[in-house]
Amino acid sequence: MTFIEKIFLPKYYNKLGIRKDTFLEIFTQLEQKEEKKYCIIETGAVRDGINDLDSNGSSTYLFDEFVNYYDGIVISFDLNQQTVNMVNSTTSDKTNVICIDSIKGIESLKYKQIYEIDLLYFSNVDNAFNHLIASIFYLKINTKIIIDNISNNKEILEFIKNEKQFEIIKHEYQIVLKYNITNVIPKIFHRNWKTKDIDYTIFKKDHVESFENYHKDYIFYLHDHDDNRNFIKDYFPWFLKIYDSYSKDIMRVDAVRYFYLLYYGGIYVDLDFECFKSFNPYIQKEVHFITDKTNNWISNAIMMSSPQQIIFKKIIVEGLLQNYKNSNVLHATGP
Repeated sequence: MTFIEKIFLPKYYNKLGIRKDTFLEIFTQLEQKEEKKYCIIETGAVRDGINDLDSNGSSTYLFDEFVNYYDGIVISFDLNQQTVNMVNSTTSDKTNVICIDSIKGIESLKYKQIYEIDLLYFSNVDNAFNHLIASIFYLKINTKIIIDNISNNKEILEFIKNEKQFEIIKHEYQIVLKYNITNVIPKIFHRNWKTKDIDYTIFKKDHVESFENYHKDYIFYLHDHDDNRNFIKDYFPWFLKIYDSYSKDIMRVDAVRYFYLLYYGGIYVDLDFECFKSFNPYIQKEVHFITDKTNNWISNAIMMSSPQQIIFKKIIVEGLLQNYKNSNVLHATGP
């Protein structure tokens, strides 16, 4: 039997009030995962315990039962120390409630080597949009997101309308979203220069244009310095202080390319390369990273990837965050 059949429907469903159908939907979605091991992140633990099902949903207890029925962890962030103590003392060791601001808590997950989340639950937070932005780093194929009281979070509705990766599964008092990406490398080229006008005294025009000649059905982005900083500020604001602290522009250019490939996927290529044939035969589901390897470093001048791959999350955490004070470009941000 499934968790829904054995526990959720007979024990909880009819006690959950306006949340009952969205919780049923989310557990249905989660049970479709092949590997029954889950990482569930929640903002705001349940303050009135397991008996507060109708009012607040008692989500922490539901998630604790779920990961104990299958496997996994639940991490919840709450600023009320009394709540933290109470929920930690009445849930299993697979659930950990931490007394910290929830945005700071989400941002700290990367330092615990948590790179992927199966379910995000934003429980009655006033700034759900900022929580979603803080969570972008951890999204993966089919990550599910529940947001309470969505009518008070119109900024999120506008955001997901523009960001095609977010699919609305259910929209009631709560909204259920699915991060709808695939392992396919998208037909996007990312390139970088100081401005929107490429200096053809430095780069050969026919080399730059050779990529477009062989990839007529691709989207080409030329990101300038303003684009780069705005992208970090809007999608990865926790990295902005480090980004601004770099002593050289090339460090910022090196760093931002990992974030573009992490979020959008596609192909990054420096402007001093020439293309001789289409990349299409080499873009397969199993291929996420193509480059040359020389000695003990790997070039970051040509990279291709599907979105949200762990390799870029590790490069950012284990490379950029650990080495940003290094004055040597190659050690701080480059190969």
